[in-house]
Amino acid sequence: MYLRCTAVALAAHGIWGCVADLGEVTELRTSHGSPPDDEPTVELIPPDEGGSAREPVVGGTVSWERPEIGSLSVGCTGTLVAPNVVVTAAHCMGYGSTDRPGNYGSFTVYDASGRQVGSYPIQRYRSFGYGVGDADIAVLQLSRDVPESAAVPAPLGLAPAERGATLTIWGFGCTRRGYGTDWRKRRFYFLAGQTTYNLCPGDSGGPVTGPRGEVLRVNSGYYVGPGDDIFGDVVRHSARIVEQIRAYRPGWEPRPGGGDRGGDTVPDPGGGSPRDEGPDPCTRYASTCASCTPIAGCGFCGASGTCVSVDSSGRAVRGCASGLVRNPAECPGAGPMPEPRPAPSPPSPPADRCGIYAPWPEYTCRRAGRGFVRCRPGSTPEFLVCPEGYACVPGSRRLLCYWGYRPS
Repeated sequence: MYLRCTAVALAAHGIWGCVADLGEVTELRTSHGSPPDDEPTVELIPPDEGGSAREPVVGGTVSWERPEIGSLSVGCTGTLVAPNVVVTAAHCMGYGSTDRPGNYGSFTVYDASGRQVGSYPIQRYRSFGYGVGDADIAVLQLSRDVPESAAVPAPLGLAPAERGATLTIWGFGCTRRGYGTDWRKRRFYFLAGQTTYNLCPGDSGGPVTGPRGEVLRVNSGYYVGPGDDIFGDVVRHSARIVEQIRAYRPGWEPRPGGGDRGGDTVPDPGGGSPRDEGPDPCTRYASTCASCTPIAGCGFCGASGTCVSVDSSGRAVRGCASGLVRNPAECPGAGPMPEPRPAPSPPSPPADRCGIYAPWPEYTCRRAGRGFVRCRPGSTPEFLVCPEGYACVPGSRRLLCYWGYRPS
């Protein structure tokens, strides 16, 4: 599998992952495979031994199935889990979160032939963790729904797969670690309980799906040396993920097997008006026009004075005879809306981009001994992190991680 990566990379725990300012996309080779001469290689020094470890890399098969698994403009992979919500890795979003509406990149959907069928701006996002691993998960809100004709949301995994069940890794990453990608979607089958060695820059944020197509994990990184893949645990953090999806998609409920429609209603089989599926969630979220209209999927019904659900076309799906307001500027008594800010363009690399890492243009072991950092002038910080149980000598430029060593 292969991957395109955002500007700051992490060969962390000897892990590899992406950490970057949004909008900046570069390609960064890692120390795996058969690297060029200038590629760093961290040597792992076990007890009473010397030497290094290199991992095998197993490629995937090109597949344009599962259109809900798309690419992110920041150089990662993501999965549509509600009509306007995508799950990816937190490091793809720089481990950040924002509730301020804006343009923070885009999610692109491809059809069965690999043709792009739509690109959807990201307007908000929430990250759960900081660092590659278990909580490396982020939830993104798109500025508009992805129509079901383009992609049906994947179900969210709420329970782990049984040992021996067939799982699938998906991603747009590279086929050989340390090299570029042709940016095609690939899949790799394996059995639950097996260790995999497949993740590559660009696969970050992609899903590991279970037998029913449910998203069980998020691709996070891999260990330098042994090469084991590292994943975010969707099942473990499912309660937080569900809560955040509901915040971005009021009324959404996880449904096994896929086909989630969020808070939308189901058309009446007889062709009449939509059938009510219970209390309108928008009514619970807001009680005034000003509080209702900024919520995605909601609008304020002037005739009834209530907040009601609207579909992707902006039409009321819970009934509103007249006076439907969807734009907060149209609310009674609303003042003029501020001028929309233009979408940010990728900034030119500033001279002080290295920040606190400017003193280390060459890989240098950090004070805590957990790994190395370097930042070449005009570039962005790059990290090599020792695997769990290993540590390097603070200040050393020898790329050695020692088993059981603890810096004083």
